[in-house]
Amino acid sequence: LTIILLFIVTLLSAAEPSTRSSYSLNDDWRFCIMADAEAEQTLVSLPHSWSGDKTIQTTAYYQRQIHIPHELRGKRLFLRFGGVSNVATIFINGCYVGEHAGAYTSFTFEITDKVRYGENNSIRVVVSNNMQSNLLPLSSDYDLAGGIYRDVTLVATNRNIISPLFYSSEG
Repeated sequence: LTIILLFIVTLLSAAEPSTRSSYSLNDDWRFCIMADAEAEQTLVSLPHSWSGDKTIQTTAYYQRQIHIPHELRGKRLFLRFGGVSNVATIFINGCYVGEHAGAYTSFTFEITDKVRYGENNSIRVVVSNNMQSNLLPLSSDYDLAGGIYRDVTLVATNRNIISPLFYSSEG
């Protein structure tokens, strides 16, 4: 029993401490509908939808700056989106990160290799709520409100983790 207890204590003391940190990115987004050449950027907070009483099918973008401190160097960084209606294309510092289709599922992208530490970084999310034949439902405007309608979070983890990329799980 003493040997087993000593083994467990050794494992626990050698384990890397949990350092998963989450930072809300819901504030300070600049929003603009792309089809309107005269449109000005509007400052919005998330959750946000551009459709009010009447659904407007279009493409728009959300953009914000985020400072990534030097202290996060050596960590893995992820952007987690709770929900975007309907198709989201993500860019960090002008570099393509990925695309997610479907308004009702959360999604996560790793951005570790796209950020600049100790500097401001640009996040741009291009969102389309246009009707598409490969997204359900096809005969309703129920899901076409358009926008980032759930929270966005920056997640910083240790290097060795269970990945949060699989269906945007907690890892």
